[in-house]
Amino acid sequence: ASVRWIEADASSRVGLLPAILQKLRFSFLAQADIERIRSHRLVIESDESCRFMAQIAAQPGEMVGDSDEQPESSRKRYGMTAEEMLLIFGACNTDTRWEDITEGRVSSAEELEGTLACFSPMTKEVYGMAKPGDTCPASVIATPSSDIYAIYTTASSPRFLQYDHFDSHWVERAAPLTWPRRSCDLVYSHGCVYLLSNDDNKTVQRYQPKLNLWFEVEPVSLEDDTVCVSLNDQLFAIGTDQTMRYDPATDTWDQCASLQGKLDRVVDAAACGGKIYCIDYDLTKMVAYQPGRDRWKTAKGDLPECSYFHLVVSESRDELFGLASRAPDPDQPLVYKSLHRYNSAAHRWEHVMDLPNRLSGFDTYTCIAARMYPPALRGGDVFLDVEEVEHLIVESGEDSDEGGNTAVSDHDDNHSDDDDQSGGQNGT
Repeated sequence: ASVRWIEADASSRVGLLPAILQKLRFSFLAQADIERIRSHRLVIESDESCRFMAQIAAQPGEMVGDSDEQPESSRKRYGMTAEEMLLIFGACNTDTRWEDITEGRVSSAEELEGTLACFSPMTKEVYGMAKPGDTCPASVIATPSSDIYAIYTTASSPRFLQYDHFDSHWVERAAPLTWPRRSCDLVYSHGCVYLLSNDDNKTVQRYQPKLNLWFEVEPVSLEDDTVCVSLNDQLFAIGTDQTMRYDPATDTWDQCASLQGKLDRVVDAAACGGKIYCIDYDLTKMVAYQPGRDRWKTAKGDLPECSYFHLVVSESRDELFGLASRAPDPDQPLVYKSLHRYNSAAHRWEHVMDLPNRLSGFDTYTCIAARMYPPALRGGDVFLDVEEVEHLIVESGEDSDEGGNTAVSDHDDNHSDDDDQSGGQNGT
């Protein structure tokens, strides 16, 4: 279709070919299709298009269907391998507790050393993937089309990033008009990404991915610990004392029913099935907001017993899930994780599965769901089974006895830091 459009008025449109090529989702194409594009007359006659296609062809041949051992008829396109996975952003190897963040002793989670694991509930496989940075991002989101965005706001290295599924790395995008000085939230709605912060200047900004540009929108005053979600193409900023709703069609905010008397402190929120769900900081209750009735109602069913609970929405199933983390013993450095599904008809949380023990070595900072492509996942941290970790510790102890201190002893020090971190109720 693109070729026919260009050839209809080649003199004025052929110059747009490089821009058109950059819009193609090569990750969904078989290698034979990519070769046909690269050898097309219009591409060959354009130097810029040739350079771009040379970069595509130079990528590591890990796409499904690249192997000569497979017949053409059996080759899968990249998109056919897609699975909805959990992206678990964690904090590791630090003795800074999550209470330090909530009480203001640490300015943000960006001061915590971070890790990122990709878990497939369907196959129960754990994948490493490229991290957006060495520390936890200030906020991260996945859109319904699985575009993933992360933001860092520290003065030393502020950046706004998007994950490139094909090349398995993070690409820096246009910087916001102003960088938030305090906590912030990224929210996706009607094709745009919104950045909300409770700075003194009440900044709200909108990012348009197709233009790679930011725009200011009507500001709003936010409480501390405000959480932000999107429902029915409208934004909701939810605090304990106020719930504000933004309508992009009119660029205005209006006040909705508040949570006063329902929750003492909001820790997480998610929109699913036409409702907004919020849980309290003490993990004692969950409430649901019905926009048609403009009211909050306490949801039946106890939350799973855990140290921390992250609400996760499955876009493909339109179901609400929760990732529970729990340290079974104050002296136990491992943080066991389990996945739960909210049965809205029966008003209860149901246990789905326990996550592999290789994901027990770090605290959970946040968790999102997105469609990922296993053949493209590479780089990032390696997650060992608990038995493998214990084996390495034993080996490092033997090496230390024989030859004094070794490089592996650093692993033991970090392991002790995790022991300190696991005490008490924290953000695991």
